[in-house]
Amino acid sequence: MMLPVVVLAILCVGLGVVAQWPMQTLILPAIADATVATPDLNVGVDGLAASTLGIWGPVPATVLILLGILGGLTLYVIGRASNVRVTNTFIGGEVLADETPLRVPAGGFYRTLEELDGVGGALRDGARGAYDVYRISGRCGGSFVDVLKRQHTGVLSLYVSWCLVGVVVIVAYLMSVI
Repeated sequence: MMLPVVVLAILCVGLGVVAQWPMQTLILPAIADATVATPDLNVGVDGLAASTLGIWGPVPATVLILLGILGGLTLYVIGRASNVRVTNTFIGGEVLADETPLRVPAGGFYRTLEELDGVGGALRDGARGAYDVYRISGRCGGSFVDVLKRQHTGVLSLYVSWCLVGVVVIVAYLMSVI
């Protein structure tokens, strides 16, 4: 079961890094032999003018990804090797005692906002759930959600049939657009 996945992963990485080969040997000859020109292709008097790389270069992209990974690992190693200073927690001008759990309650901040004229009412409404999208949409789309819940039966053939219906709908849409 793992062999096809490993083969596909190796092909994805290999063809992503060396994208010139499939472009030159597979894609460009197929496009050049095409008789119908689309707006995306630049067809001139001498035939099709296309680049093997397009606007993406796989080698610089791979180098940048590897540099990013190397930089992250370097920062991680430096962070693990250095001595970290541990002090008492300092919050808004108030030093917490050592026995205080490291929790920062946000309720006090909102209590000061609730005293403001325009914001206080909106915060109280929000606390009651007036702006809760799930509660509002549950009233409107609750029956639709119930229909979808009934479709989750655990039967694999039903799930596969829904996937096939989805593929047919997508293909039909793409065929109508093209």
